[in-house]
Order: sequence, then C-alpha cells, then structure tokens
Amino acid sequence: MKRIIIVLITILTCIILFSYLWYKVAWKCYVEKKSILSFTQQINNCEGFPENFYLTYDKIHPGHRFDSFERTTLKKIFNSSGNLIPTSPSRYVSYTYFLAQGKLKNRLMHIYLISAVESNTSIEKCFDYYLHNFDFLNGRKGIKSLVQEEYGKTVDKLSEKEIIEVTLLLRNPILYNKHRYPERVSRMIDKIGIQLE
Repeated sequence: MKRIIIVLITILTCIILFSYLWYKVAWKCYVEKKSILSFTQQINNCEGFPENFYLTYDKIHPGHRFDSFERTTLKKIFNSSGNLIPTSPSRYVSYTYFLAQGKLKNRLMHIYLISAVESNTSIEKCFDYYLHNFDFLNGRKGIKSLVQEEYGKTVDKLSEKEIIEVTLLLRNPILYNKHRYPERVSRMIDKIGIQLE
C-alpha cells in the first residue's frame, strides 16, 4: 500500500511539473511572435510613475507590483486573512491585448499570453502599463487622465490621501467613486490611513 501511494505521488508530481513547464513555453506555439513582440515593446516603453506613488501603493498592496500570475494565483488560493488580493499586472495586460484585438479568446489562450508577456517584459513594466491603460470609466483612461480631471494636477503632485483614492478606484471605479459614495470612500481612506501608520 505504501509503495502505491509513493508511485501515485510521484506520478502526480510529474504531471504538475510537466504542466507548469508546458505553461511556461507553450505560448511560443500558440501566440503570434511578431504580434506579441510588438505588444511587449509597448509595455517595455511605458513611462514609470513617481516614487511616492509606488511607495503608497506598496503600503496598501504589499508586493503586488512584483507579483507574477503564478504568485498571485497562489496568494488567492492560500489567502486566509480575507484581504483583497488584486489581479496580477500581467493578467490585466494580457486582457487588454485581447480587447484591442476585438475579441477575447478562450481562457487557455489568455494563460498562454500571460506567460508570453511575463517572458518578454518585467512585472514592474506590466504594472506601469496597467496604470497607463486602466479604464476609470467616463472616458478617463489611465491614471494621468484621471488625476488631471479629478485633481487638476500631475501624478507627482498627488498627496498620500489622493494616491489612496486613486488606488481605491483601481479596485473598483464604480464602488469607490467619491462623487457617488463619499461616505464609503472616506471610511476606506480612514481605514487604509490607520493601516499605513
């Protein structure tokens, strides 16, 4: 009986290892190389944001800017704290690729593209692309557009409270709209402010 269990565990481990390795290289078989290289070049050319924005964001979502798709998935699976774990930047970026193509293909294709993006860019650059292209609704695409419209300034001039407001909008631009739900946004800012101290 012990021998059967050991054989089954070995087979299961081999299957998991093979699946992981396939995931890491299979995108080369299914994603158009020319198209993905053009897309990843756009990501790599994205302009970064001021350090104070990153520092405040990192206090609210520690490590998220550096989390790969696999790491974020594992965090969500083993999340015992009940805290919100944002989607990995590379997953969001691959989703925008499919939207730009005019159709969202099957989930497996989405996973292959995530792997392709992570193989050709850094997670930090994916995060910058995410911030530049996030749809805040009402024609506000990207943080620069949002900040200009909401606060009448540039991202480097934002206060910590304003960065928290923007981070809340990244979570959900409807739920944390300060014009629609000022009490909810104020409560969350106070809660996050306490956590930051």
